[in-house]
Amino acid sequence: MKETPIFVAGDRSTDFEQLARSRAGALAFLAFLALGAIALFVPLLQLPGYELAEALTLLGAVLAGPLALAASRGARSPGPLPAAWATGLWLTVLTLGVVALAILRATFGSHCDPFANLVFLVLLPLPTCWLAALLGAGCVSLGKRTNASVWLYGGLVLALLLHGAWPAYAGPQAFGYDHLLGYVPGPLYDENLTAPHALWLFRGLTLALICVAVLLLAVVPKLTVPLFALAVWLTGPLEHRLGSRSSVADLDRALGAVRSLDGLTIHAPRELSDAKLESLLRAALVARAQVAQALEVPEQSRVDVFLHRSSAEKAALTGAGQTHFTKPWRSQIQTEVDAPQVLRHEMVHALAAAWGKGLFGIGEGLDLHIGLVEGLAEAVDNPADRYTLQEWSAGLRAAHLWLAPKDLLDTSAHFYGAPQGKAYTVAGAFVQFLLATQGAKKLAALYRSGDWQRSLGQGLPALSEAFEVALGAVSVSPQLQRAAAERFRQRPLFARPCGREVAGLVDAAHLASQAGQPLEAARLLARCAALDPSDPKYLEARWQTLREAKAQGASQALADLLASPAADDALRARVALQRGGVALAAGVLAEARADFEEARALGLDPPLDRAAQIWLLALGTTDLTEPLHRYFEGAHSDLGLLGLDEASAAHPDFAPLPYLLGLSLAARDEPVWALRELGRALALGLPPDLAAQALRVQTNLELDLQEREAARRSLIELRALPRPAAEQRQAEDLDSRLAIEARLFPTAAPATAP
Repeated sequence: MKETPIFVAGDRSTDFEQLARSRAGALAFLAFLALGAIALFVPLLQLPGYELAEALTLLGAVLAGPLALAASRGARSPGPLPAAWATGLWLTVLTLGVVALAILRATFGSHCDPFANLVFLVLLPLPTCWLAALLGAGCVSLGKRTNASVWLYGGLVLALLLHGAWPAYAGPQAFGYDHLLGYVPGPLYDENLTAPHALWLFRGLTLALICVAVLLLAVVPKLTVPLFALAVWLTGPLEHRLGSRSSVADLDRALGAVRSLDGLTIHAPRELSDAKLESLLRAALVARAQVAQALEVPEQSRVDVFLHRSSAEKAALTGAGQTHFTKPWRSQIQTEVDAPQVLRHEMVHALAAAWGKGLFGIGEGLDLHIGLVEGLAEAVDNPADRYTLQEWSAGLRAAHLWLAPKDLLDTSAHFYGAPQGKAYTVAGAFVQFLLATQGAKKLAALYRSGDWQRSLGQGLPALSEAFEVALGAVSVSPQLQRAAAERFRQRPLFARPCGREVAGLVDAAHLASQAGQPLEAARLLARCAALDPSDPKYLEARWQTLREAKAQGASQALADLLASPAADDALRARVALQRGGVALAAGVLAEARADFEEARALGLDPPLDRAAQIWLLALGTTDLTEPLHRYFEGAHSDLGLLGLDEASAAHPDFAPLPYLLGLSLAARDEPVWALRELGRALALGLPPDLAAQALRVQTNLELDLQEREAARRSLIELRALPRPAAEQRQAEDLDSRLAIEARLFPTAAPATAP
């Protein structure tokens, strides 16, 4: 059926005008207009950034085939190139129209920078407009200007989609690059999204392929599509060099060290010592054993753990910078050397593949029920810092920030649409409740099927209500309620104004601070606070930056912080702690004591609370003020440690000094010296909070050194102390590690290189 123009064009009309006036051109206009209208209600699409760029890329790629057919039928010029030119130009005009509307809306309807992420609109939809137009014209030549050409084009789009998605499925990468369909950066939770170096190189390759397609369309139009597909296939190896495709071999070349034992392999930086590699492998084996026991799956499951040097390296090699992730179907974990706290969570994803089976190791089909997946990982990992998962969840209810599991786990979209911290905590506590009441076998059936009624005998709403009843028995202190209100204040990325821009500004402020530019860092943080006034953490970071640099404006920054409507008691506690330090330095002891006690009463995180206790213990000894200030304010610098050592020699009976020295030496990977100082502090006598922390660190160090009898004695001392639920959980974790290491490494057999 021949495409007919809506308006009859005169003899002078161009191919572009013919296409714009045709029915296909009008429908394309309406499709782009609809995208622009939808963008008004989706925060991340309202700004000219990545999300809008990728949406425009996909829309242009889909519409190019029908548009090329319409342009070819109405063409006044011979050959396929004029039709491709008309299609590409019309798609470009429509794309730029939507971009212009987004820029205008950002400029006059928000405080966001309309040009903060404009680079994605240059890199993604514009090259696709022209490549898609050329390929569409090639399909028209191959399909002889019939509707079959549209089906050919659809098949080509699908083939390119599979070609781009396969490396993300079969390899270690989380990103995806496609010449026609654009770019998927990786996990959702990496908020600061910038165009990586690999994207520039890849789009350079796209431009080269556009030139090839132009040449083919001019010389052998019927062979344009098959020869283009061949060119894409042949450039596959080149993509590994560009960084747009990644394999295990690529990661191993970058990292350099591989160690294996009992089916578990770690891939780590080559510069690490043998002792460090051995320690990392042991930690991974212990995590695997703990998870296998909880899930009741075989302990010898094959797992590969990639330990990157930094988030920047992980981002370049896999696409995940601030996010750690696991591919259950590949049994591959991507994390960092300095992030041991996430290993067990990720190990759950790897080993739970035995429950899930299926294409992704999650469920039997394509429904990934992400809330249940992440909830299981949190439940088994059972992180306990200040409070347990159950306590945090009870605190959320008390703070009126509750999100019921029935509303969180019913679809993956609801889970991803919720604030990350709140979603993980509630899902983890709920699945922990299910493990305790239903057992691992029933939960495995649920994990596989996603059918609550069939697997557990009750629907999700009834189970959610039972969980809330159980939470009602958890005691919620005022400190817990305040801590929960602060910890889970942040809204999801999709609901925050200028979310991507703010994330980029925070990272830029961090770099400026590291470069010794506190005023620039403070300026950037002030911009963050202006964009998102609902979260006072930006004002607090601004004040801390100016205060630590002793820069002008620190007093005003503090006043701005305390005047913020979002300031709460948790924030005021930290301010009181800093105020106490200032009063102590000025010699006003009574005021300092009042500030420290106020800070503790309002509620501090455990490390800050322990610091406040040390300040209170040191109040009567004036010559301790300077070395303690130097230590706490100097980020544990060499000068700060030297001051502590001198103070410890002058005050050999003041236990907090060797305690602080021991913690710092442990952080610097000096276990023998750290144990000596911690042992001295414990012998002198420490308050219960400090003693418990000293014993936890001491037990960990003794286990690292394989001094198991000493670790057992330290654990007995630790378990004898009456501690909160979260700290009891930490002690149980150490007990589990001791038992597993004694079983796995009775003779401390060394790991072998594969």
